[in-house]
Amino acid sequence: NWDGVSEPYTLDTDPKFKYQDATLTEIGEKQAKDLQQITEGLSPELLILSPMRRATQTGLLAFASHITAKKLPVIAHENAHERGGKHTCDKRLDKSKLQSLYSMVSYDEFVTQEVDPFWGDGSTRESWKNLAERALSFALWLKDRPEEYMAMASHSAFLLTIFNAVFSSDSSETQTWFGTGEMRTVLVIYTKKEN
Repeated sequence: NWDGVSEPYTLDTDPKFKYQDATLTEIGEKQAKDLQQITEGLSPELLILSPMRRATQTGLLAFASHITAKKLPVIAHENAHERGGKHTCDKRLDKSKLQSLYSMVSYDEFVTQEVDPFWGDGSTRESWKNLAERALSFALWLKDRPEEYMAMASHSAFLLTIFNAVFSSDSSETQTWFGTGEMRTVLVIYTKKEN
C-alpha cells in the first residue's frame, strides 16, 4: 500500500527505466481475472483502455471472454492515460511496441504519437489542471460516441479527476479514489448547462 507521500520510481531511482510502463503484478492479474465474474453478465459495445500496460492488461483480462468471442471492439485512448511525467512507471511504451504486444487493441485513431506525450523531460509531474483538461476532452469525445454501453480500464488519478473536475455527481462514491482492480458501474448523463 502506498503511503501517500513517498515517490514511486523516478529518473533518480530508475535511470534505466526498468519500471517503465509497469505491468500488472501477479496480484493485479488475479484482481483483473476476478472481475470476470462481473463482466460475464455485462454487454458493453466498446472497451476503452488507457494505453498504459497495466490498465490495458486489466481491461483485456477482465473482458477476456467478450474479446475472445469477438463481441467487443477494443481501443486505446491517450486521454485515459495515467497522470504523466516524473514517475517512470507512468511513462508509456512507444506506440509501435504496444501495438506489437496487444494486437487486439486498436491504437490507430486515439493514440496519435509514437512516444508518450505526457512524459515531458521526466523531471516534473503533469499538472492537475492539464489532467483535468484532457479528462474534459475525453468526456466530450465520450458524449459523441454512438455506443450506449461502454467499459473502460484506466487509472485512479484520471478517474478521480474526471468524476470530480468534469462530471457533476451527488454520489460520494464517485468522489473517492478507485482501488486497485476496482470496478464501478456509472451512468453518465449529458445535460445542457443552464446559464
